Amino acid sequence: MQPSEAPRKEIGRAREAIAAMRAAQSLVDFDEHWKQFLHRTERAWNKTHAHYGRSPKWGNWVAKFERERRQDPLLSYLCNARGAEEHTTAEITGREPGGIGIGLADGVGVQPDGSIHIEHLTISTTPNRIEVQSTQALKITFQPERVRMEPVTNRGRLYPVPTAHLGGQIDSNSLATVAEVALKYYESVLSQAEGFFVK
Repeated sequence: MQPSEAPRKEIGRAREAIAAMRAAQSLVDFDEHWKQFLHRTERAWNKTHAHYGRSPKWGNWVAKFERERRQDPLLSYLCNARGAEEHTTAEITGREPGGIGIGLADGVGVQPDGSIHIEHLTISTTPNRIEVQSTQALKITFQPERVRMEPVTNRGRLYPVPTAHLGGQIDSNSLATVAEVALKYYESVLSQAEGFFVK
């Protein structure tokens, strides 16, 4: 059987969607690129199935991957998030507000009650700036607003936000990282299909 360029093109477009997520200048753009990623990975799977599925050996070969797509928390979630986004009006993403954290830089100087002593604190929005005066060495962290995955319901079944993939833990707080993990899986499936079916 000859190879097909169609699944590889979809893999490339999924990779472009991840790059666009990382470069997005707004949460709206980020959200759109995430949804584009979901569509492109599903299209890569479907086009792999359409091409190599013509082989009489396909059914036995693909059974393992179909089982993983049904049972693996990440793969199942992504497949069904795309389905919910395509076929329902439910939102598959939400927004997590940003914040500021103030803590001790080195853990030294903690007050007996665990508090931090701040002598003066000024926050201004034009320009965005925070000024803190303290006798303690402080560490200030900024958490920007971000897009997060939401639990999705597809065809009457609830799919929680995944925290694992193929037995390992994943950080579902970073959608771009989640996308990279999933894309690596689909690239591997396509490479294995090419290795098995292309003669």
